[in-house]
Amino acid sequence: KSLLKCAGIEAFYAEIGSGDYQEIKYPKFASADQTNHIIVCVPDAQDTIWLECTSQKIPMGYIGDNNMNRYALLIKPEGGVLVRTPNYSSEQNTKLVQTKLSVQEDGSAKFTFQGNYQNFMFEEVFPLYYYSPDDQKKMLLKKLSSKSFTIDNFSLTDASDSAAKAQLVVNGKLAQIATKSGNRLFVTPTYLSESDNFDKIQAKRTKNVFQSMAYSSSDKLDIEIPANYAIESLPQDTEVKSVFGSYALYATRVGNNIRIERKITTHAGSFAPTLFAAINDYKQQVQLANSQKIILKRTDQ
Repeated sequence: KSLLKCAGIEAFYAEIGSGDYQEIKYPKFASADQTNHIIVCVPDAQDTIWLECTSQKIPMGYIGDNNMNRYALLIKPEGGVLVRTPNYSSEQNTKLVQTKLSVQEDGSAKFTFQGNYQNFMFEEVFPLYYYSPDDQKKMLLKKLSSKSFTIDNFSLTDASDSAAKAQLVVNGKLAQIATKSGNRLFVTPTYLSESDNFDKIQAKRTKNVFQSMAYSSSDKLDIEIPANYAIESLPQDTEVKSVFGSYALYATRVGNNIRIERKITTHAGSFAPTLFAAINDYKQQVQLANSQKIILKRTDQ
């Protein structure tokens, strides 16, 4: 705030409750214990800028999911004013992933993964900035959703401009994505991309499920099949919609290769126990769609 003042830019000290369990919940009741953090608000006629001043790495204008969509108390010359911090839609909180797989006859595959992360989804890779290259590689081996793979090389780039953005590129090998049976290969589509948590809600739960942030994840998976094989069966196109979110998967032939496009959208909200059965049904349908196999048949036997 002082630095901005030296540059002739007006800014306001803003008290906020940061995190899952701390925020200003009682706007008509003044109490100091509703806040635990300070950010800075830079008013503008077109688009107010919010600054997270504690972190030395978070992009300018992005305040993190712990500070989004809640009351902030601006300390202005005429007194305190409550305002809301920014909230992002699922179209603004995005992860766009393009993966190329080259399937080998022994069931292994070479892969190239490119992920573009924005706003809330940027936080999936943001912690990696704090690690050395060796530790980044170790974290990626845990993070990418496959149990058996090796990384040849990778890069992580901060692409932030008017929004928090990052690009992650990884090249490597998957030990096993297909099993052989006679003259057929059964291929499991592997996206290498963390998707939503599709564990079922426990039946004994009695409290609402709260999803603070809406977001979307889009995958484009291009699969190159081995020579002397042809496509016998593709995953069925699937569309599922629910109060909790939506899912779509489409598989097409591109020459003698395969393209699968998948999009998962998760809605923000508080979901009552009366909705749990419908949400669990949605999650089960998504799990079934994700587990569909590709069947390839050898053509020279």
